[in-house]
Amino acid sequence: MLIAFLDDSGSHDARGQEQNSEILGIGGALASTEVWDLIESGWLNVLKRYQVPVFHMAECDSLHGYYHQWTRPQADSLIDELLDCFCDSPARLVCATISTRDYDEILPQLFKEEVVKHPWHAALYLCAGRILTYLRPDYSGKVGFVFDRQEEFASYAIAGFEHLQRELNDPRLGSISFDCRENQVALQVADLVASTATRAVRLEQRRSGPPEQWMERLLRTGRMEVFQVTRETLVEFVAHLMCIGAEQYPPMWNP
Repeated sequence: MLIAFLDDSGSHDARGQEQNSEILGIGGALASTEVWDLIESGWLNVLKRYQVPVFHMAECDSLHGYYHQWTRPQADSLIDELLDCFCDSPARLVCATISTRDYDEILPQLFKEEVVKHPWHAALYLCAGRILTYLRPDYSGKVGFVFDRQEEFASYAIAGFEHLQRELNDPRLGSISFDCRENQVALQVADLVASTATRAVRLEQRRSGPPEQWMERLLRTGRMEVFQVTRETLVEFVAHLMCIGAEQYPPMWNP
């Protein structure tokens, strides 16, 4: 069975006004249960050697929480060894990011209120839909989706996932469930992938220059893809809404 473990990265401020909320991402990895078992075994061995109970990317990267007495080289070394656990595995890595400020500014208010209520859901649709394109043409099984437990978005995620199932009408799109990173190493992997890719996009918009060494390593992995919903993408999307508004959307969305 194939399972996609996904996590989000960035503040949940839908308008992108809070610090580090300008880019929101959802990302993770798709792999078979056998591959996930191998990744988990290596991951737990690394955490044991570093005496880390549960890996949390934001804390490790910022040297906060459990890592407040660590040095930068220590944190980078841990991240690099965790990358060893899955970068060369058959797992497919994906992250979808969206500019929340542009989303808030460009998307029609009614669309945000009644169709896609938070940019989090737009990233979810893109990420889950893209994962299905990774499947072999002859694959007839289902893909299970496991998300990091988010009380704020659980009901929205379920509703959004059910909408995606109806929209795509793809029998390979399986069920959605929730768990926590304390129970699932795979969600710690998803946390690393989502946080790294989202931060890379955020830094790319703030400055030029190469990313950190471990960030560059993940992004150049042949099985990693990052999809950005940019301002230009949103403008094109709204133009599309305008064109079909008379038939499928409220008249106020028409030019």
